[in-house]
Amino acid sequence: MLLSFRSGFLAVVSAFLLCFAASPAQASTQVLSTGYGSYLASNQTSVLEFSYAVTQRNGVVQGLGIWQGPGSVTVFRVDSAVYLSDGETLAFAGVVVAIFGTPPPNGATVGGTVFTAFQDNGFGPADQTVSLSAVPPGFGNLTAQQIIGLIGEPPPQAFRPLLTGNVWIR
Repeated sequence: MLLSFRSGFLAVVSAFLLCFAASPAQASTQVLSTGYGSYLASNQTSVLEFSYAVTQRNGVVQGLGIWQGPGSVTVFRVDSAVYLSDGETLAFAGVVVAIFGTPPPNGATVGGTVFTAFQDNGFGPADQTVSLSAVPPGFGNLTAQQIIGLIGEPPPQAFRPLLTGNVWIR
């Protein structure tokens, strides 16, 4: 199932990139990050993949993320990004646009905000970590900057090492 999911994700990413690559207004975008990886959370393997998160000339961040856990697939739009104080971690926030299957254990809901952060400490999965969480619905839609302002940067124990995959951070 992961292989077919990954193939579908790559098709979505390709379509996303083709739409923006052909537009002259998007010509001076800056790629922030791309990647995928599997990791263990609550003793179960989850997969997180995301498209090129890009900063447009006007400062707007655009991208797409997909989280696949046991019995659930969550699709979210990336709306904001911020580098954390260590300079090797990039945090994203975005709105959940769809959930397929059972509700995810992280509490994400359609229309709610998810927050994810990646650390790229070297080459290969063993040096890269991921953290993914949902913002409680009562807070509304928040940017990555607002989330960090409210609760601070994710603590080291919130990050899980990648088992497979690769994350690239500019």
